[in-house]
Amino acid sequence: MSLGTGQGMAVGVTGSWSINLIFDKPVNDLMVLISGADTSSGAENFIFNSNIGTVSISSDNYCGMVIAGNQIITTAVGGGIYKIHSPISYTQLTMSGGGGSDGSNIGICSASINVLGVHDIAGMKNDIVDVFPTPTKDLITISSRENLKSYNIFDASGKMVLSSFLKGNKKEIDLSILKPGNYIITIETETETINEKIIKQ
Repeated sequence: MSLGTGQGMAVGVTGSWSINLIFDKPVNDLMVLISGADTSSGAENFIFNSNIGTVSISSDNYCGMVIAGNQIITTAVGGGIYKIHSPISYTQLTMSGGGGSDGSNIGICSASINVLGVHDIAGMKNDIVDVFPTPTKDLITISSRENLKSYNIFDASGKMVLSSFLKGNKKEIDLSILKPGNYIITIETETETINEKIIKQ
């Protein structure tokens, strides 16, 4: 099955199901609407996996369901709007389930990437993370007051060109494979997601 932004479909009526989403550009967040789920013939598990690994799920508006890791589990008649997030951008996402309910509706509200334009970064300061030196020829260092979780680097068109998970509070990154130009680095710490401008000479 395939599904696009603003589209939805019924799932689980005839048993197990799977939907594979392929994005034109990398995304960090996907907003998903689930409705009409129930437990009359067994609880349905909505499972989400991206092509880069595990995703996290959050929601401020749901009922009759429980979030457990990369799954949404039906506990009663209910639904909600959920954010499927990954600190490292993904280009494919698989949504699947065992068909335990009498049928549910699932839809895609929006997909987005958490990166600002190069000009949007100018003048913005943070007191958690330092990225230096910039301009740079090859290497930059990320130094943080909090533990680092990941970074993504995007070129001026919004294309992701480098990414990695991180540990600790300091990391040196080799930019020698990048062409000279302006880039944005998105850094995720334990509590914040921070955007900084990089100039590669």
